[in-house]
Parts: sequence; structure tokens; C-alpha cells
Amino acid sequence: MEVIRDQCDKRVYLNLMICPVEADDPENQTISFDYCVGSAKYSGLAYVLKGGQRLLLDDHTSTMMLKALESGQELTISIGMYLNEIIRVD
Repeated sequence: MEVIRDQCDKRVYLNLMICPVEADDPENQTISFDYCVGSAKYSGLAYVLKGGQRLLLDDHTSTMMLKALESGQELTISIGMYLNEIIRVD
């Protein structure tokens, strides 16, 4: 997970290191995926960028994930065959 903040905006990316993914919706180049905050399960949306190994999270998903991490909760992301746990480190 990569967070980029500038004066106007905040963007959250997921970087996939092994195999690229394909968009569920080729017209909009988006993919839906599941993530868990603790034991609660949610659906997220991301834009698949060129090459399929970098995903830009939509605003709602970004906000939810960052709030979870800021409050010290464990975050688990599942995209196809990928599963990753993210734990906040101070």
C-alpha cells in the first residue's frame, strides 16, 4: 500500500508484485475486491492502471482503509488470488 499526499489531494495505491490483474469493467478500467477491517468485511473499488500491477483506490475505499489503519486496526485485502494483511507500525 502506498499513500501519496500533496497540497490538494491524497491518493492510495495498491502495488501488486507478482502477476498483473485485469479489470472487471474494461470500459472504466475498474476492479472490485474484498477487504476486512478486523472481522468486518467490505467491498472496495480500484482503478487498474497500465500494466495491471498498480491499482488506484477510489476515494471511499481509501478513506475507509486509512481510517482503519489510523485507529490501529488490522486490514486484510483480497484481490483474486492475492491476500495481504496490513498492520499499522508506528
